[in-house]
Amino acid sequence: MDEVSIFGVDFVFTDKNQYTFFLKGNKRRTSYEVKELNMKDFRVFIRQNNINLYEELDNIYVCAKNENDKGFSENIKYFLDYVDDEKYCLLYGKWYQFNRSYIDYLETEADRIPHEYLEEDDFSLTDYKSYIIENGLDERVMYKEKYFNSIKENKGYMNFDRDFEFIRQKYSIEKMDLYKDNVLYFVKIGTPQKLGYVIDQCLSTINILKDKETEIIINSKSIKPQGVCLWLVMDRKNKIDKLSEIESLIFLMKLNKKKKQVVNAGLDYKVKINYVKD
Repeated sequence: MDEVSIFGVDFVFTDKNQYTFFLKGNKRRTSYEVKELNMKDFRVFIRQNNINLYEELDNIYVCAKNENDKGFSENIKYFLDYVDDEKYCLLYGKWYQFNRSYIDYLETEADRIPHEYLEEDDFSLTDYKSYIIENGLDERVMYKEKYFNSIKENKGYMNFDRDFEFIRQKYSIEKMDLYKDNVLYFVKIGTPQKLGYVIDQCLSTINILKDKETEIIINSKSIKPQGVCLWLVMDRKNKIDKLSEIESLIFLMKLNKKKKQVVNAGLDYKVKINYVKD
């Protein structure tokens, strides 16, 4: 897994919080459990099991689940975000090839989306860790997004982190993270590969708003939001000037899909950018 591509290799984020790497046909002996998908832990799994990637890649699987569900298992390629210099792209386990004009289109459309940055909203790791220690909390309970959303209540945001909406008594979605001034906010902290999931969350809520049979309720009242905002708190050294500088093709594809659906729903849209700092 050398760094040989323009975007590199990383894992696509999912809404699960327990993962197990294993070799197909030998799960019991090779299972390696991790809290999140990242290249560091993947390399540990490879070394511990003396795996030859060239020979065994198609046999490496990941089981992804939460505490209260059985989850699912897929080949490792399903979870990878990869684009090489020839514009071959691995999306959810399948190979595609995109021409330069298509990638230029994605980047141009992404750069047309309004975005803003306020330094005062950056995420302080020092403050977060101090809060965890002072209150005797576990990071799995008070995870970064939960802490970030809770401190935004002091700025007038309504916090709906992990507030699930049940649709037709069958499905549940996390309808938003924050709400203020008739705008729905969807928050995600992490690398570009982790940011794509928040767009999926946003799209699910937009579909609710377009469905006349369902409503989003706040304080016993049905709301009619006027806008949608992705709040991306990025864990990277260099700040960006344009959204196209977020180096993940999957993210750019999802971002453009979200843009179209928000416009079709008659809503305003924007992106807030912040950064993880020490």
